[in-house]
Amino acid sequence: MIRRPPRSTPLYSSAASDVYKRQEEEGGVEMGDELSGLNSSQAVSFVSKLNSVLGIDLPSSLVFDYPNVEDLIATVSSTMDVISGEKTQTLREQIPVRYDNEPMKRCYLVASHSTKDSQQQTFGDRTVDLIANIPTGRWDREWNHGDHFLPQFGYFLRDIECFDPQLFRISEPEAIEMDPQQRKLLLSWCNCHHALQIPKETAMYVGVSQLDYSILLWSIRLRNSKLATSTFTATSSHLSVVSGRLSYAFGYTGQCLSIDTACSSSLVVVNLASREMQTNKTCGAGISGVNLLIARTWSHACNSAGMLSMDGRCKVLDESADGYVRSEECASAYLTCDPESETYAILILSSAVNQDGRSSTLTAPNGPAQQNVVLRALQESSSSSFLHRLQMHGTGTSLGDPIEIGAILAVSAQHRTHAGKPLELQCGKSLHGHSEPAAGLSALISSTDAAMGRRNKGCLLYT
Repeated sequence: MIRRPPRSTPLYSSAASDVYKRQEEEGGVEMGDELSGLNSSQAVSFVSKLNSVLGIDLPSSLVFDYPNVEDLIATVSSTMDVISGEKTQTLREQIPVRYDNEPMKRCYLVASHSTKDSQQQTFGDRTVDLIANIPTGRWDREWNHGDHFLPQFGYFLRDIECFDPQLFRISEPEAIEMDPQQRKLLLSWCNCHHALQIPKETAMYVGVSQLDYSILLWSIRLRNSKLATSTFTATSSHLSVVSGRLSYAFGYTGQCLSIDTACSSSLVVVNLASREMQTNKTCGAGISGVNLLIARTWSHACNSAGMLSMDGRCKVLDESADGYVRSEECASAYLTCDPESETYAILILSSAVNQDGRSSTLTAPNGPAQQNVVLRALQESSSSSFLHRLQMHGTGTSLGDPIEIGAILAVSAQHRTHAGKPLELQCGKSLHGHSEPAAGLSALISSTDAAMGRRNKGCLLYT
């Protein structure tokens, strides 16, 4: 039997009071207009109480999707209306379809290079776990800080210290000071630059977040006062110089941007580059993403926040999911609007970027925001194509994975016209971990390989 709640807060306050009881006893926490502060288990308890009282099956991610009490009430009431047949639920009306008077220029991905893929070639088409122990020389694997022990696993690129500065007319002193992420990008972009006739006006966009090498050098200088800063200290470690280094080395004069939006950095790069090319006269754009794990500082911070899996596995869509494992990557690709590229390229129909605003916490994902951004990308594509393959973010967390799957299922129900054909899920992080700012472009290249029949990495399951 379904019992409809009144459109007021007593029922929800009652459910929340059970969950907050211990917090109130220990810290005097009061429930206001938001359900913020609940951890995953408390949120599940809250939804379980609602399900029990209402006699329905609400998703466990409800509190994270709608942390504001009024929004949560409206959503549950709307769900009750749908169940009772009084209302038909739809997502299409949330975002208006965009109609342009002039058709958008087509954007093609015509060349790509991934250091991660290059390192995997010896494994062929087999789906294998590529996580390994921290290599000797990175940092002390036995290091611990109080009760926090760092996971001893990751996906690491080989020979990151190897670099030929003369190839790029860089002096040895500058090469020593230069962030290895810049070195890896120069080598990675060489593969695209020499494979194509890239025009001088090309723009350059790079997704990058970490400054491990700079942190490491400064810590060494603090311990040894004889190691002074040099002429190259600033230019070799600043994020803005990462993209500038590529434009300078290869003589490109178009836009040049380094983007840091954490895990989405290199996908935001794709969005910015394709939009710039479609709306302006930019002829081509280089896009890259890079992540190297040189110092233990950020690993310690992530581990202290409970983000990392102690056994070093992104157990995506697994009941035992407990966090992600960090990984390295340097990926590059070239985008063009040249129609002659259509015969040997992947067409990017559309892209979209948003923010989830006032969600349950600063870092928690939000289902409705994910639905909206996917729906906007689909609607702006103006394509009759149906959803066939999804490259998941899939970090292997008990909160993030269900929210992501719930969002795509809600959207795909209205955009998949081929009844009975399954939606194929890919989650590269289950194989080689999370390369953070480079993860988005790495996933795009993997999807490109799968679409062109080169390699389909699928998803490595643990249970």
